[in-house]
Amino acid sequence: MTLTLWWDEEHGQTPVRVVTVQELYAALAAAQQVAPDGRVVVQAALDNGDVVEVGVNGDKGAVYYAGLPNGWYTMSETPSNEDSVSYSYMGNERSYPPNSELPIAVVRQVAAEFMTTGAQPTCVSWQPFVHSPDQYDDGF
Repeated sequence: MTLTLWWDEEHGQTPVRVVTVQELYAALAAAQQVAPDGRVVVQAALDNGDVVEVGVNGDKGAVYYAGLPNGWYTMSETPSNEDSVSYSYMGNERSYPPNSELPIAVVRQVAAEFMTTGAQPTCVSWQPFVHSPDQYDDGF
């Protein structure tokens, strides 16, 4: 399947389309290079509109699956980030909950499974989205 990717203003205007897992991995690596602190969210959408947000931060990251009814965040089986952690998406902060960060190899695997199956990945555990007023700094 084809994924359309956005992560900064440039790619907001001209998104990147990837058709192979290798292209996906290369795009995730390229996206991290443009974030001032290395923490970046890559929004990845299938042609049917299903979306994951892949947070990349060096040797770790986290994923948000925008599935119905509420969405889900990755959940580490072992304690990872004790507090919420922020990633940048087009200049806006996205907050990921405690214990959502995983090794980057697992994060890439989650993104690849979403790309190849078009469904919520099963290679990781998930925790439900719980809306809080500070979830996004832009008020959404």
